[in-house]
Amino acid sequence: MKRYILTTLFTFSLILIVFPSFAYGISLFIQQFPVSYRWLILVGVLFIIGILSGVLSVWTFYARLFPIMGYKVYKVEKPSLPFKNVIKDRISDVSIVIFLSILVNAIAYGWLIDVTFSSPQSLKLVGQFFLSFLILDSWFYWIHRLLHFSKKLFRIHRTHHLILVHEQVPFITKPLEDLLASVINVVVTLSIVNILMGPVYIEVVIYSYIFWLWLIIPIGHSNVEFFTSPVRWLLGGPWISTTVTYHSLHHTRFKENYGALSMLWDRLMGTVSPDYEAIYQRVIHEQPLTSIKEHLNFNNESR
Repeated sequence: MKRYILTTLFTFSLILIVFPSFAYGISLFIQQFPVSYRWLILVGVLFIIGILSGVLSVWTFYARLFPIMGYKVYKVEKPSLPFKNVIKDRISDVSIVIFLSILVNAIAYGWLIDVTFSSPQSLKLVGQFFLSFLILDSWFYWIHRLLHFSKKLFRIHRTHHLILVHEQVPFITKPLEDLLASVINVVVTLSIVNILMGPVYIEVVIYSYIFWLWLIIPIGHSNVEFFTSPVRWLLGGPWISTTVTYHSLHHTRFKENYGALSMLWDRLMGTVSPDYEAIYQRVIHEQPLTSIKEHLNFNNESR
């Protein structure tokens, strides 16, 4: 019970207190600068958020850092790739992503997306949040599924699937996938929000980035479940909310569970792992899966 309460409080505090406070604080910080320079400062802030995401991505891969929180999804298995080789390749790829993301963000927030620093109207702010998350999730699902569609397209995504259990080795991706799944995803999302709902509140911009880069990506690849039942209800309920277990199954089965922010599109398209809920319940009762081939109430071992 203690582990359950601490895990729930930790995740709740990130989503409801830490991230919103950070977004609000950054908003106040940027407002101290002349209007003509604010877009440039925003690009710099997004760059720092991206760098910190890389740090968190390494930190969260070690379950021993969470001795009293979280639930292991898979028992530790030998990593598919040597850690030093992964880090070497990742540093090279990240340098390319950093350059391209700065370029994309500079164009987006300098010319394409109208960002407002005015005091947000509550209903409009909430509306922008919900719309941005819906578009983010939709973009990711279909881009992700497209990358699994054929052998040629899968070459872009293959590197990310070289590691089946993310604990001893950080997740890895190639620059093009990083741009499609993270940078361009958020830019396209906020551009659509801008078109449909007018100028985008700076708080929505910052929160969208940190929710995606500081929670979904690093914790989602940690092999440690942090999304307890109360957290799932906070994020839409068991039918909608995704979990670490959910994405961990995608990495071992490939053809299931494509969603990131939610299970909505997987539910609609029939791509949810049939035994997902049973496995999730087992994980949060501290019974991790013992093998990447393990299935519950599901006869076929591959799809």
